[in-house]
Amino acid sequence: MRCMGVELRNCTECGRLFAYEGRSICNRCLDREDVKFSIVRKYVQENPGASIIQVAEATKVDEGVVLQMVKDGRLKVGGYTEVSNCVRCGKRISEGTYCETCLSLINKELKMAIEPLEEGDEKSPSARTRQDKMYVRHKKQKT
Repeated sequence: MRCMGVELRNCTECGRLFAYEGRSICNRCLDREDVKFSIVRKYVQENPGASIIQVAEATKVDEGVVLQMVKDGRLKVGGYTEVSNCVRCGKRISEGTYCETCLSLINKELKMAIEPLEEGDEKSPSARTRQDKMYVRHKKQKT
């Protein structure tokens, strides 16, 4: 819903209506999440090698929240090497959304997609007309 140019949404955590700024939770819940993250981060720094279950029990932060922090790449939990699956291939990973192999392949595919097209292709830069090009029009000065 839009109101005076601002997109309004309901927070996925508490249900409150808030001005959407790219995150699905309101500022109040975001602040709570940041507090939880600080607690978890401090515990992990003091207890390297702790598993997600140990972190959750010691900090009283829900295991799912800790797991989401790891999946988001905000946190690395050393003692528990396999916490989720790569979205692309299903391989077990310890952080993020994609495994290293898939990240490498995605990067290669992106590079290939954005490289200039080969000569002779009807959409190649040399085949474009003046209409298709972007340019800056200079104003003529009055003399």
